Amino acid sequence: MPNFRRFLSRRWLFGFAGLTALLFGLAMLHPYPRQSLFGPKLGGVPMCVWEDRVAQSAHNKKTDDEISTKLWVWLGGSTKLPDLTEEGVDRLCIELLTHRDPAVRLLVLEGFLSRESLHEPFVLPDLRRCLHDACPKNRLMAALAIWSVHQDPEGLRAIESVLRDPDAKTREFAMSRLRMFTKCSPEELPIIEVCARDPADEVRYQAIWALRKFGKKALPSMTNGLDDKSLDVREAAVHGVWQLGPEAKEAIPALQRRLHDESFKIRGDAAQALRDIDPERFLPVKPPD
Repeated sequence: MPNFRRFLSRRWLFGFAGLTALLFGLAMLHPYPRQSLFGPKLGGVPMCVWEDRVAQSAHNKKTDDEISTKLWVWLGGSTKLPDLTEEGVDRLCIELLTHRDPAVRLLVLEGFLSRESLHEPFVLPDLRRCLHDACPKNRLMAALAIWSVHQDPEGLRAIESVLRDPDAKTREFAMSRLRMFTKCSPEELPIIEVCARDPADEVRYQAIWALRKFGKKALPSMTNGLDDKSLDVREAAVHGVWQLGPEAKEAIPALQRRLHDESFKIRGDAAQALRDIDPERFLPVKPPD
């Protein structure tokens, strides 16, 4: 009888130990308990918690968490995240470059352009891996960081590749971001001039506004934009030529055609541009009613 009782006691003990191991293994399948015990952690908080907060912001989900609502500012470095050092923010950005959600990767990649602490050569290998991202917007943001921050020609080639994407919305997004972060380098000018002839009105509009930053070098393309079929593109071109003043005399014939534009605003802006470019000749010029 004592041996039988001892056998049952041992069997119960092994069963309990097995059940405990099974429950522990199942719990470890969830990242929160697993990272709580074994890491990785940031500021003493499991990495999955930070990932969830970033994902909420990436998808604009309403939350009571103040951190999520301030994430854009935080990535820019203007607001420090509680319990997370600047080094921790940088580490989180790098970790999230491989996040499964493309919206999270895009949000973090935009942080690479605004956080000066990430403008260091050590991040280049991680950014280069993002050049093979399945999402063209993410490839673009990685390329912009590589080019704008590190002046690496590989980044510019990747930007040019996204600007040839078949989807017009993707090209518009790419051109709008290049417009924001352009270095006005000689290498960029021909790429943007090609976009100024893009089939999509929105892409040409963004390109014309980007060309304004290049000054007189971009005058031929802006002059061509004065006769564009899109009202918005023509208006952007008028303003681009206008800001050059007397340096834009080559554009006078095209500006004179805009005095008869269907848009009252363009007619008025063209008249003012002519007066500023050559005041002696065009001071009395007024747009037709």
